[in-house]
Order: sequence, then C-alpha cells, then structure tokens
Amino acid sequence: MPAIWQLPSRSAQYFHDPRFVRRTMSIYRLSLLLTCLAAPAAAMSPREATPELLPVTYRCDGGVSVPVVFLNPPQSDAGYASTVIDGKLMVLTLVRSASGARYRSDQTAPGYQIWVKGDEAMITKGPETADTPVAQGCRVAD
Repeated sequence: MPAIWQLPSRSAQYFHDPRFVRRTMSIYRLSLLLTCLAAPAAAMSPREATPELLPVTYRCDGGVSVPVVFLNPPQSDAGYASTVIDGKLMVLTLVRSASGARYRSDQTAPGYQIWVKGDEAMITKGPETADTPVAQGCRVAD
C-alpha cells in the first residue's frame, strides 16, 4: 500500500478520490480553525500583524508528496504544523531545535516529527532519541 500522501500512477484520478478530498479539506479546516483561534489576539490589538499561515507541499524521495500547513502567530515563540500522517490529521508543535525548525506531535506514541531547514524537510517517527525516517529528501514543490 502506498504512503498516505503518495500520488498513485494515475494522479488525475487521485484528485477525484474522496479520500484525497477529505484529507485536503481536513487540513484546510484545521488551518482555518488555528487562524480563528489566533484571531482574538489579533483583534485585541488591531495594529499587530495577523498570524502567518503558510501551506507548503514537499516532494520527497520515492515520489512521495506531503502537504503541510504552518501557522506562526506573530510576536510569539509558538508555531504549529498540520498534516495528515497515517490517515490522521496531526497538529505538531514547534519545539527546540539546534538548527532549523522541528515540529513534534503531542502524542507520545508513535511521536511524529517534521524537521525543516530552508526549503528542505524530513519526517520521522518514534521517540526523540530513537526516531526513524518516514520521508526523506523532501524539498518544497514548485
């Protein structure tokens, strides 16, 4: 079975697949929800910037395509990434990283991470000290 974000050989049919539509709509609904949650803070101080919402699609080794939506509230150290992994809509929280950005799911098992540096990314699964790659060689799609 292909990875949940991998396009089948007939990609035109993929976009008409109800599962693809549900996953895509779930990501956009979550993005809207996160934006709405951040909106009251922006409304209280109208001169402040609104949260940055950045949808990105990564193309990884093996032809895997991974859509991710990043939400970065203004003047905050918080950050979030949402994507669909193993058929589940996941919200990952920005955590400390030595270089680049690292987003980690709040679930202890299996514990997914998205490592981002520039226009490159890697998705891993497992505990912080023993995570294994799920998708490697990911670059922002044109």
